[in-house]
Amino acid sequence: MPPANRNKGAGQPNDRPRWQTIRPAQAHTEPLCPGQGLTGMWRIANRWLLALVAAAPAAAWAASSSVTFVNPEKFTDIARYGDQQEALRTRTEIEHFIQQLAARKLPADQALQIDVLDVNRAGMIEPWRLRPYDVRVMRAVTWPSMKLRYRLMQGEQVLASGEESISDMSYLDGPNAYPTDDPLRYEKRMLAEWFQNRLVDRRPALR
Repeated sequence: MPPANRNKGAGQPNDRPRWQTIRPAQAHTEPLCPGQGLTGMWRIANRWLLALVAAAPAAAWAASSSVTFVNPEKFTDIARYGDQQEALRTRTEIEHFIQQLAARKLPADQALQIDVLDVNRAGMIEPWRLRPYDVRVMRAVTWPSMKLRYRLMQGEQVLASGEESISDMSYLDGPNAYPTDDPLRYEKRMLAEWFQNRLVDRRPALR
């Protein structure tokens, strides 16, 4: 006796036998018009080429960059009370941020080398406050600053180079695109503005 018809509409997913295999719907394809597109082996080769391009890492199309921290144990203020784990996290975050700027803003045939000579983070720890270890207080007089040595190359040509102390004395004013819970949001804004001015637009440093 044939099984009774069941309603296959929405709301009854359990009516399907557990052993039944669900096959995905076939992709819709359209035949190529005569004289248009690629056919045969050329069409297969074109698909492989597109797949390889899509799979290529983004770094292959970005400028190369390296960041070195010179004598970081002597930095003015990179972590609370010399906390080495926080200092390492801060250095890693700064390094990745500079590399991201280079990848986004510089042509692939350029190479950037930056030596970080000093870091003085925004704000300061005020030990007389309750739980001072967890609080970095931001005041108008505690702006972020860094000392950098940089060289931007294109082949054998030096496009920009120098040693410079950068700071953002108005770090509490104006818009800041970085999240409020980012502990380096002020340093990142300062670095991004300097990177754009000095390495992308190549404006000379103010004397």
